[in-house]
Amino acid sequence: MSDITTDKLLTAIEELQPHFKGRGSVKQLSGGNINIVWRVDGDPDSLIAKHAPPHIATNPDVPLSNERLSFEARALSLFSPGGRLQNLADELIRPPVLLSFDPDRSLLLMEDVGDFTELNRVKMDTVPSKITGERLGRFIGKFHRTSFMDNEFRDSFKNIEIQKVRHQLQYEPACTYGDWDDPSTKAMIKKRSRDLGESLQDTGTCLVMGDLWPPSVFVNETAAIRLIDWEFAHFGRPLQDVGHFAAHCWMQRQVDESNNASDWWDELWRSFIDGYKHAAGDCYSKLFNSEEKNNIGIHIGTEILIRAFGPFRDGYVYDPFEEGHTVLYDAQKAAADFICEPNAAIEAFGF
Repeated sequence: MSDITTDKLLTAIEELQPHFKGRGSVKQLSGGNINIVWRVDGDPDSLIAKHAPPHIATNPDVPLSNERLSFEARALSLFSPGGRLQNLADELIRPPVLLSFDPDRSLLLMEDVGDFTELNRVKMDTVPSKITGERLGRFIGKFHRTSFMDNEFRDSFKNIEIQKVRHQLQYEPACTYGDWDDPSTKAMIKKRSRDLGESLQDTGTCLVMGDLWPPSVFVNETAAIRLIDWEFAHFGRPLQDVGHFAAHCWMQRQVDESNNASDWWDELWRSFIDGYKHAAGDCYSKLFNSEEKNNIGIHIGTEILIRAFGPFRDGYVYDPFEEGHTVLYDAQKAAADFICEPNAAIEAFGF
């Protein structure tokens, strides 16, 4: 089912969800790099269909196991009634409801989150950053604390393929993203990024969502949250959630400084990390020991580099800026500081 036509998709939905009454409207959604996603209108509600080809959807030259959707289905089921993490989810914050998963078709059906909006597209004067950040931070903190050193989660979420691809695209080539005049800085970035990428392929310490960036966080005006895109879920390292979100708050804040929106992102992050620490409680010092704090800056730096200069630049915050722009220069400098000077990240982000 690598080439899905509308007719094939509707036939599959009819088989998997016989009570779903489609209204004939199928729209492919934009914005995803990894999978192909559609919104299918129906009665009484529409649904979201996601297909995972055996490669990155926007880059067929990069192979990627389509087993990733099985991890997403497994993660969503954790928050369903009877799932081990059902108590973490409520109407204020939760993932979409899992409807069906067909591994043979590599097709996942789930709830359409409807009127919720991507975090990076909200009207900042209508969505409270403090409540949103704290609510999200508490959820992720509970998620990490509850799954910390849990053998059952470790065995069922060995999503190694995703970690290998991230190493291939993000950590291994980090020093090639940007223009480095100082060879010693480039060499340090190369070594530290490569070492982190290799270490992240080892067994981790807790479940991580794996793709915690603004387009995966959907909110409404009451600061209710829906977390989508769980195909990167794995038993890994907390820095890949917390550091990931930190990097994106930093990038959004940086490019928004010109339109007076940077304070919104700053408050969002501060509230997030406060909420995370509160929810993690005594487990916070175990989740973020000295090694994890040192490595978090490396992840933040590599994420900035891949978004500013790498393959995931298009369609995101740095896309409008031409080569040589001050914004890109500042992003590169900050990324180098976070990778080469671990305390820079610890102090900047309040770890």
